[in-house]
Amino acid sequence: MPDHHPAIAALEPTPLVCPAGFSLGFLDIRTRLAFERGMPGFAPPPSQSITPVRPAFDEEYFEWVDVFDAVAEGTGDFVMAEIGAGFGRWLVRGAVAARREGRPFHGIAVEAEPDHFRWLRQHCRDNGVTEDRLDLVWAAIDSEPGFVPFAAGRPDSWYGQGVRMQSPLAFPDQSARRRLKARSVLGRPAVADADQNGTIWAPRVTLVDLLAPYPRVDLVDVDVQGLELSILEPAIDDLNARVRRLHIGTHSLSVERGLRVLFGRNGWAKVYDYPSHSHSTTPHGEIDFADGVQTWINPRLDPGRPEPSPDRGGDQRSVETARVKRVSRTASIEAEVKRLGRQIERLRQKNASLKEKLSRSREKHSSQAGRDTTAKKP
Repeated sequence: MPDHHPAIAALEPTPLVCPAGFSLGFLDIRTRLAFERGMPGFAPPPSQSITPVRPAFDEEYFEWVDVFDAVAEGTGDFVMAEIGAGFGRWLVRGAVAARREGRPFHGIAVEAEPDHFRWLRQHCRDNGVTEDRLDLVWAAIDSEPGFVPFAAGRPDSWYGQGVRMQSPLAFPDQSARRRLKARSVLGRPAVADADQNGTIWAPRVTLVDLLAPYPRVDLVDVDVQGLELSILEPAIDDLNARVRRLHIGTHSLSVERGLRVLFGRNGWAKVYDYPSHSHSTTPHGEIDFADGVQTWINPRLDPGRPEPSPDRGGDQRSVETARVKRVSRTASIEAEVKRLGRQIERLRQKNASLKEKLSRSREKHSSQAGRDTTAKKP
């Protein structure tokens, strides 16, 4: 039997009472049955008394390992982003793992499928992850902002939704684009009209903008159905400056090769690299991978790496350390500006919404008063 990661082995599952309508998983995380009811092999718990089991030795095991290692590597606030979040399984797992270690949690998540986004918010509430610690964005992740056709639908039986190349639906007009932007900022996806293939128009957001409010991110978990390289490459300077660890679910050999070149060229250290559609020998046994796995660590943000002595004027590491510090300071200022900008935009949208409600209310009362006056005439 393969050995578990020490942090996973140390947690002994105990019997628990499972609330009706939920399943209970490792770390005692509760998940609504409605989120996965249509998945192949779905079966509700046979009883309300459940002993959650440790994670299985499959391709997702390394995602668990990255969560536990990222939590253990630092101190203070634990900041994690889930890109292509679905209903936020890994965001919540990161939050609960951080909570067990006494680290305050800040979470970033982006998801474009409307029902999955609503479930993401619900899943966080169900597991005690408060919204004041979250930055949840309804949008498709992409290399540049704008709008994109996105596959939606079948939310409880399919979690492979992604960007579509085209849609018979017309490109949204100015009014529709404004509404989409507002809904993205407020985190309130509409029940959108879809074409015959279940495609909707969704707002796009870049990884740079998502990470901007956070000078330091402990873990970025990426699962974007083949767009890994196209969203990570344009953001590499920001990743170098502020992200400690990356876990990437990969979907093609060509993308995997591109990621190796990208992160190797930028000095990242490779921890795991298992190709998609492969049978691989791992530290935790022989595993079949459908999606591939790559894990990279940023040595610039290694808490155990000693800084070079300042008297080594010609030391290249000193130069690099100074450069990273300058980038980090600049990034912190830019992040604060962008954070305040987002906050202002949210307040503007709320203000506009309140004004619209007030206007409708006045019109209603005025109309009612007119009818009452007419009714009182002899």
